[in-house]
Amino acid sequence: MSSIKLEQIIDIIRSVDAYEVDYDNLDPNQRLLDQGLDSLDMMNLYFEIENEFDISISIGEDDDSEKNWSTINKIIESVENCLNA
Repeated sequence: MSSIKLEQIIDIIRSVDAYEVDYDNLDPNQRLLDQGLDSLDMMNLYFEIENEFDISISIGEDDDSEKNWSTINKIIESVENCLNA
């Protein structure tokens, strides 16, 4: 079983949005869109996570990805599910 660390996801967020986010005060349970990321940052975050963890993320209109990827804790859970599938 994989164990994704909060710091790993914050480092990836830092790489996609170098200016708008207060990294020291990110709340892993609060929506990233409410913490300074915009929709383009979120798309870049998807791509960076795919590259970092060598997984494929499906994002579509009928997908619940916005809900499943809205917080850091949900991202960690989703990535771990992909890695353990």
